[in-house]
Amino acid sequence: MGRGDNLDPLLPKVQARGMLAVSAVQAFQDAAQQRIISPLLASRSAVTPPLPLRLLDRFIMLRRVPAAFLGFGIRPEHLRSPKARSSA
Repeated sequence: MGRGDNLDPLLPKVQARGMLAVSAVQAFQDAAQQRIISPLLASRSAVTPPLPLRLLDRFIMLRRVPAAFLGFGIRPEHLRSPKARSSA
């Protein structure tokens, strides 16, 4: 490792595949911060929550959607390895 040898030639492919998912989650978090959280914190009076938040409050099952998106991302990864298949 100290010499800078590439220990796993697949690592760049794995990193590139994960960038889309990371970018999507970060964009969602940034939008929530800029459009929901910041205006609520800056307000000095009572604020009506945006429609998406009101829908989440009214329909409990909808709360799973953003939670699943943040938890699993847009493309959940699964182990695909010949060694894993042969040991199963």
